[in-house]
Amino acid sequence: MEKRLNVKKFIKLMFVTLIMPLSFSACMMSAVSLLSSAENSNVGSSGEYNAADFFNKTPGYGIHYNVTDNGSTDVDSTVWVIHQDTSTQPPNENYDFITTLVEHTNTSGYFRNSTLAGYYEQDSGEGVFYRYNTGAPSGNQVNYYFDASLPTHFNIPTSWTAGYGNEQHSYELTRIGDYSVGGSNFSNCIQVDYITTTDNAYTTGGGYYVLSPGFGIVDLVFNRSDGSTAQFEYIESQQFSTKYTLSGTVEDSGGTGVENVEVQIGNLDFGIGDTTDASGTFSLQTYGPDIILYVGYDNDGDGVLDFDQPTNDYPFDYKVSGLTGDRSGITISLP
Repeated sequence: MEKRLNVKKFIKLMFVTLIMPLSFSACMMSAVSLLSSAENSNVGSSGEYNAADFFNKTPGYGIHYNVTDNGSTDVDSTVWVIHQDTSTQPPNENYDFITTLVEHTNTSGYFRNSTLAGYYEQDSGEGVFYRYNTGAPSGNQVNYYFDASLPTHFNIPTSWTAGYGNEQHSYELTRIGDYSVGGSNFSNCIQVDYITTTDNAYTTGGGYYVLSPGFGIVDLVFNRSDGSTAQFEYIESQQFSTKYTLSGTVEDSGGTGVENVEVQIGNLDFGIGDTTDASGTFSLQTYGPDIILYVGYDNDGDGVLDFDQPTNDYPFDYKVSGLTGDRSGITISLP
């Protein structure tokens, strides 16, 4: 399960990717270093297929999954994975896609709501990959979704390896054609089988993910070394055509608006959020039926919400659910 890891000082690493179990509100980044080998030297630089064809990262596009996990967190939830608008990013960020993973319904267990960001072409000097490389926050089952990547260009079949520190990952990509999951049928699918070895039993094991052109990941399974299994299973997909405006006030315990509070979709400044004005008001725009707002301070101005400041209650989550249009009058009370 999640572990607390405050990596605030390493947020601006040039090459960051793959998995690491995280804290309840920590940012997640890990430097990538593809395993040195001649086999990997040209991975992703050429090939008949383009990874972008197997994903749909259009802003507002979302996949609704059933997420289950029979391990320690015993999860049975539905989760919307929705690609947000990247146009408001601050000048120092240039992510190609920003994605929110937010629980929609819960039957049991705890799903860690997360925000991920990544690139169409991340060149590590030893390979070029289409991948998420940042999670802020990220944890629990999202570790395995975070693992799913493709060489930017590739042939079928193909394989590659990657690693960082004590983490080692190997991938095998094949064509499987027609595939059925969650009552839906998909064609021209590919499957990536992968094995992950880390110093943590929660993220050690093997699994696979299936991608359908234009849809993205329709099935993802990870079998941990302890015998437990986590899965993201496709339910439906939808193109949300309109961003909803969320507005309201951040107040102290006395009901007075508080200035200079950050209200964002992640702990890192992805550019989707706002800073409260002198009366404590904020306004931001997001896609999807549900969104998690992360609330806190950035007193050192580094673009990352301050952890455990002014108390260990910060930053904290605030969920806005059941969106079918703009939502005004939101009141967020500080701890």
